[in-house]
Amino acid sequence: MLREELQLLDTGPRQLRSFGITLGIAFLVVAGLLHWRDLPGEIILAGLGALFLASGLAAPKQLRPLYKPWMALAIVLGFVMTRVLLTGIFVFLFIPIGLLMRLFGKDPLRRKLDPDADTYWIPKEYDADAPERLERYY
Repeated sequence: MLREELQLLDTGPRQLRSFGITLGIAFLVVAGLLHWRDLPGEIILAGLGALFLASGLAAPKQLRPLYKPWMALAIVLGFVMTRVLLTGIFVFLFIPIGLLMRLFGKDPLRRKLDPDADTYWIPKEYDADAPERLERYY
């Protein structure tokens, strides 16, 4: 799967230029934040940022050897983080809400069987003559 995605990557000059400029600006921003907070490493990151920015603007083809490994890392991180975030949302949001709804007897889908019911059809109530009803069919 990763190999297929990497083969489909566009490695044209426009994409490489965008990669160099984006990475250069990101490194420069982080270097600025490090300088602002008086933390070490700002000079190295500023140099890398300037190098990527200059390479992206002047010679984007030089970034091709770095582009594919960077994108491979991005694809793997995206795959992992998607699963982590979706699992976290399910565990910390949907499961507690479902348990609370069961605890308080809520059934929004009306799934309980009623042996006395003739039908489970729920008639829609609306004014048949109102012209507003024809504005939104969805």
